[in-house]
Amino acid sequence: MTSAIETVRTIAPEDIAVGRYVAILHERKTYHYQACEGGIATAHKTEVPSYPDFPVKVADVCLPYVYVETAAGKTDILDVRVHTLGAVSARFGAAIHDRERRLAKRKD
Repeated sequence: MTSAIETVRTIAPEDIAVGRYVAILHERKTYHYQACEGGIATAHKTEVPSYPDFPVKVADVCLPYVYVETAAGKTDILDVRVHTLGAVSARFGAAIHDRERRLAKRKD
Protein backbone atom coordinates (compact mmCIF):
# COMPACT_ATOMS: atom_id res chain seq x y z
CA MET A 1 0.00 0.00 0.00
CA THR A 2 1.39 3.35 -1.03
CA SER A 3 0.12 6.49 0.60
CA ALA A 4 1.27 10.02 0.03
CA ILE A 5 1.34 12.49 2.86
CA GLU A 6 -1.10 15.32 2.29
CA THR A 7 -0.60 18.74 3.82
CA VAL A 8 -2.88 21.69 4.38
CA ARG A 9 -1.60 24.72 2.52
CA THR A 10 -2.50 28.36 2.92
CA ILE A 11 -5.03 29.38 0.30
CA ALA A 12 -5.29 32.87 -1.17
CA PRO A 13 -8.70 34.49 -0.72
CA GLU A 14 -9.28 34.67 -4.48
CA ASP A 15 -8.73 30.89 -4.74
CA ILE A 16 -11.48 29.99 -2.25
CA ALA A 17 -14.27 28.28 -4.17
CA VAL A 18 -17.69 26.87 -3.34
CA GLY A 19 -17.46 23.17 -2.53
CA ARG A 20 -13.84 23.30 -1.38
CA TYR A 21 -12.85 22.10 2.08
CA VAL A 22 -10.88 24.55 4.20
CA ALA A 23 -9.53 24.79 7.73
CA ILE A 24 -8.68 27.82 9.84
CA LEU A 25 -4.90 27.94 10.23
CA HIS A 26 -4.52 31.24 12.10
CA GLU A 27 -6.79 33.81 13.63
CA ARG A 28 -5.70 37.42 14.06
CA LYS A 29 -7.03 39.14 17.15
CA THR A 30 -6.82 42.84 17.93
CA TYR A 31 -6.70 44.17 21.47
CA HIS A 32 -7.13 47.78 22.55
CA TYR A 33 -5.81 48.88 25.93
CA GLN A 34 -4.94 51.95 27.95
CA ALA A 35 -1.28 52.79 27.31
CA CYS A 36 0.99 53.88 30.19
CA GLU A 37 1.78 57.20 28.51
CA GLY A 38 -1.93 57.88 27.99
CA GLY A 39 -4.19 57.20 25.09
CA ILE A 40 -5.33 53.94 23.60
CA ALA A 41 -2.81 51.44 22.25
CA THR A 42 -3.49 48.55 19.91
CA ALA A 43 -1.87 45.12 19.91
CA HIS A 44 -2.29 42.39 17.33
CA LYS A 45 -1.93 38.73 18.18
CA THR A 46 -2.00 35.75 15.83
CA GLU A 47 -3.32 32.53 17.37
CA VAL A 48 -3.90 28.98 16.29
CA PRO A 49 -7.65 28.70 16.92
CA SER A 50 -9.32 25.92 18.82
CA TYR A 51 -11.95 25.50 16.12
CA PRO A 52 -13.46 22.07 16.77
CA ASP A 53 -15.52 21.82 13.59
CA PHE A 54 -12.87 21.60 10.92
CA PRO A 55 -12.52 21.03 8.08
CA VAL A 56 -15.47 23.06 6.88
CA LYS A 57 -17.00 23.11 3.43
CA VAL A 58 -17.32 26.41 1.58
CA ALA A 59 -20.98 27.10 0.83
CA ASP A 60 -20.60 30.59 -0.66
CA VAL A 61 -18.01 33.33 -1.09
CA CYS A 62 -18.36 37.11 -1.13
CA LEU A 63 -14.91 38.37 -0.22
CA PRO A 64 -13.87 39.15 2.41
CA TYR A 65 -16.56 36.79 3.80
CA VAL A 66 -16.72 33.03 3.38
CA TYR A 67 -19.90 31.18 4.32
CA VAL A 68 -19.02 27.68 5.54
CA GLU A 69 -20.84 24.57 6.72
CA THR A 70 -19.53 22.05 9.24
CA ALA A 71 -20.01 18.30 9.00
CA ALA A 72 -22.72 18.63 11.66
CA GLY A 73 -24.63 21.04 9.43
CA LYS A 74 -23.85 24.17 11.44
CA THR A 75 -22.98 27.27 9.44
CA ASP A 76 -20.61 30.12 10.11
CA ILE A 77 -19.24 33.19 8.34
CA LEU A 78 -15.47 33.61 8.27
CA ASP A 79 -13.67 36.84 7.47
CA VAL A 80 -10.43 36.34 5.51
CA ARG A 81 -9.09 39.58 7.00
CA VAL A 82 -9.16 37.84 10.39
CA HIS A 83 -8.81 34.15 9.48
CA THR A 84 -6.02 32.59 7.45
CA LEU A 85 -7.54 29.61 5.65
CA GLY A 86 -5.83 26.48 4.42
CA ALA A 87 -6.97 24.21 1.60
CA VAL A 88 -7.74 20.68 2.76
CA SER A 89 -7.72 17.84 0.22
CA ALA A 90 -11.13 16.81 -1.09
CA ARG A 91 -10.47 13.23 0.02
CA PHE A 92 -9.68 14.22 3.60
CA GLY A 93 -12.51 16.75 3.85
CA ALA A 94 -15.09 14.33 2.49
CA ALA A 95 -13.88 11.54 4.80
CA ILE A 96 -14.28 13.75 7.89
CA HIS A 97 -17.68 15.04 6.80
CA ASP A 98 -18.98 11.54 5.99
CA ARG A 99 -17.78 10.16 9.33
CA GLU A 100 -19.28 13.03 11.34
CA ARG A 101 -22.63 12.68 9.54
CA ARG A 102 -22.73 8.95 10.29
CA LEU A 103 -21.97 9.61 13.97
CA ALA A 104 -24.69 12.27 14.12
CA LYS A 105 -27.24 9.85 12.66
CA ARG A 106 -26.35 7.23 15.31
CA LYS A 107 -27.00 9.75 18.07
CA ASP A 108 -30.50 10.48 16.73
